[in-house]
Amino acid sequence: ARGKALGLTAGLTAVLGLPSALSQDFFNNQDWVWGLGLILSGSFFAFAVLRKGVSAFRLKYLAGPNNDLTIGAWYDWIMRYLIPLEALAILLWWFYQTWNGDSWWNPTDIYSLGTCLVQWGTVLAILGIGNRKLYSLIEMEG
Repeated sequence: ARGKALGLTAGLTAVLGLPSALSQDFFNNQDWVWGLGLILSGSFFAFAVLRKGVSAFRLKYLAGPNNDLTIGAWYDWIMRYLIPLEALAILLWWFYQTWNGDSWWNPTDIYSLGTCLVQWGTVLAILGIGNRKLYSLIEMEG
């Protein structure tokens, strides 16, 4: 099973990476879309930590007895103020860099908000459908 999974993973990686290897425009588009996606993902995580409570999160998950790093109260300040400010600044800067009154919404433009929204929406829809199917399979197995 492990060898089969390894072969499948290597094959899918090669096939899915081929367009980026063959086209610099495709590569740049994917770098743009998923680079922004990582910033958003980190922002969502930071927002979740803020909602849960930064100190509670730090004490429960980061200040454990097996942690060899000391995560002090400075972490709370960084998560509360610095991380949201940096995420907002980076996103605004990236959007400003690509703002074009004619094609900011165009999903076929390499660097546009439209291409980000279409690709993120597509992936979220696929993951949502997959999640429901996986949940149904798990429920059927008991």
